[in-house]
Amino acid sequence: MRRIVSITLAAALAATTAVTAFAASTGKITGMTESLSMGYSSAAGQTTVDLGTVYPQDERTEYIELYDSMFSWDGGHIPSATPTMLTTGQIRDAKLTAKVTNSRVVRDVSINAREGRIEVAFPKELVGTKEIDFDFEVVLSIDGRRQSDHGMSFTGTLANPVIDVYAGYDSVDISDGSVAEAQDYVSKVALELGDGVSYVTSLSKGKRVYATATRTPAEEDDKVMKEYPSIHDVVTLTSTGLGANGYLKLDGSYGKSHVYDADLNYLGDTAEQLPYASKYFFSSKKLEIVEDIDSSAADTEPVSEASQSSTASAAANNVNANPMTGR
Repeated sequence: MRRIVSITLAAALAATTAVTAFAASTGKITGMTESLSMGYSSAAGQTTVDLGTVYPQDERTEYIELYDSMFSWDGGHIPSATPTMLTTGQIRDAKLTAKVTNSRVVRDVSINAREGRIEVAFPKELVGTKEIDFDFEVVLSIDGRRQSDHGMSFTGTLANPVIDVYAGYDSVDISDGSVAEAQDYVSKVALELGDGVSYVTSLSKGKRVYATATRTPAEEDDKVMKEYPSIHDVVTLTSTGLGANGYLKLDGSYGKSHVYDADLNYLGDTAEQLPYASKYFFSSKKLEIVEDIDSSAADTEPVSEASQSSTASAAANNVNANPMTGR
């Protein structure tokens, strides 16, 4: 597995904070005199910092501390020679806000007034096998005035960890979002996707695969499950590079069930080798999906188990009911 472990700055920041006083709540910030990089403990004074490879799995956050000596003040406050962090009141009085440019690789940027720092959070998930090079700048605004000349930049690459897969491997766990990369031709390797789901496939040399499985129904899945009460589980695959030359493998938690794809096409039961699909519905019995074969009724939708039951009940109470409509 090729992975460079990202070293968090939390320990360094804790040490810095332990010896750093907070500025007294006097005076008001009027502008900036120093770059934000002064508050970045790993590379103070560097206006551009290369973060290397950032892995979403690390849930990485970068911290830029805000010191009084980085700002100009009106009467009543003189920055001390010792780094002194801004107070919550000073940050709020100055209406400090933080923004980033080219923010597609930034999950969130905010000012933590209580801790006196800017927090730049990276995404917790990156879907796919591609690596994303990034270059963005963090800029502070004071009472709505952008301090463009005193920002700092971060560069690097956002990527999922890569697991090298060799001939003879039986299984590889990529459920955490890792990318499997075949170093040889690999025959019938089980890619473990999470939630008791694996996909057995063969990989050509150089093939890269990202794939995860989730067992939590989405809102649209809940609607289908309500229409068909015998559906007790749903699995959604999110994948890149996962082809149709394989089959789904399930653990025992799914029981003996009939399996359908997103369009409710029957795929088989859980004892069989199920073909690739983006979504799988698991039902305790075969679904009775009735479609109107009248071609003039273009908008007719499948009749669900629930609606069939309601129609039958209504028809039983109406001896003159039309057998097709129940009315």
